[in-house]
This record gives sequence, C-alpha cells and structure tokens, in this order.
Amino acid sequence: MNKIHHHTNLFGPTSLYCLYTEFEELVIDKFENYQKKSWRNRYQILTSNGIQTLSIPLKKGKNAQQLITNVKISYEENWIKNHLLTLKSAYGNSPYYEFYYPDIEKVFCKKYTYLFDLNTDIMLMMFSRLGLTTTITFSDSYIKNLYQIQSDEVRYIKYPQVWEEKHNFTPDMSILDLIFCTGPEAHGILKLMKIYKILNP
Repeated sequence: MNKIHHHTNLFGPTSLYCLYTEFEELVIDKFENYQKKSWRNRYQILTSNGIQTLSIPLKKGKNAQQLITNVKISYEENWIKNHLLTLKSAYGNSPYYEFYYPDIEKVFCKKYTYLFDLNTDIMLMMFSRLGLTTTITFSDSYIKNLYQIQSDEVRYIKYPQVWEEKHNFTPDMSILDLIFCTGPEAHGILKLMKIYKILNP
C-alpha cells in the first residue's frame, strides 16, 4: 500500500487534498511539535474582500515547543461564532452551502479541548464528504521527513467561485471553498489537478 506522511491540518488547501488522492494511506504525525503560521490551525477562504485567513486561537504558552497532541484550543474569545458568520457571509450564496454548513457548525460547536482532535474529526468529515477512499492513520513515532508541495508545481483546475467576478479565479483556497462551490464534483476536480513535484526533505 502506498502511503504519505503528513502533518495534521484544519480545512487544508485544495493542493493538499489533491495530494491525498494520490495515496492509499495518509499517515498523520502525532509526535511532531506544533508549527506556528501553518495549516495546523489556520485556513484561507475567499470573501467579498478577497482572501481571508481564519485561525483558531490556542491556549497561551510555548505552543511551538509542544507536542502537537498537547496543544489546547482557547475559547476566551468567541471564535466559533466569528468563523461561522464569516463562512456564511462568504459562501451563503454558494450552491452547496446549505448541504455542508450544518456539519461544520456541528463539529465546531463540540468545543474540543485539543486542536489535534478537532483537526482529525474535520479531516475524517472532509474525506467522507469528498468520497476519498484514502485511509487516515497515525504515526507511532516522530516522522523526520514530511512531504511538502512546491506551490508553483501544481496545475490547478478552475471551478466556479462565489466571488470570481470580483476577484477572478483564486486557486488553492481551503477545501471548504471547493466543496461549497462544487459539491459532488469536488472529488473529480481534485483528481484532475496535478502536482508535478513533491518534496521529501
């Protein structure tokens, strides 16, 4: 079985999900340290004002030195309401918003303690909704070399976006952008995308 080793992520970009379709098994590293400014707790969507990055706040502390499975989510601010309202504003008029939004609202409102657990349930949900047959498993030790994608080595497939007339087609948005806009066609679009170069440092 061919497999890829990768880090956990929160509604990762379409290039990541394209990568996942190329493998039978995705092994998530449970023993890495948290990395700041990454898709581990952030995702990008397309809004009326352009690209917007949404992030999940974390409990204060030296997160960068923490084991990824120990990183806790902060609820001091009402980020759940903010994320959901932003998604509604950005995608409320998309063809498949009403079909997928309830799942996202439900998983956010569970108020997970740990970021890793939230990400895992989100990835399992996305794989299911996309119809991906790739199996998600977890490492039993630290993985030194995780796959990386060269952004300029990806052939993106254009699809209708809510704000395309205002901002033109914007590639590599969060997987949420793809499913809200294309629904059941999302899997086929991911398969049509092509990554020409995958780096394993």
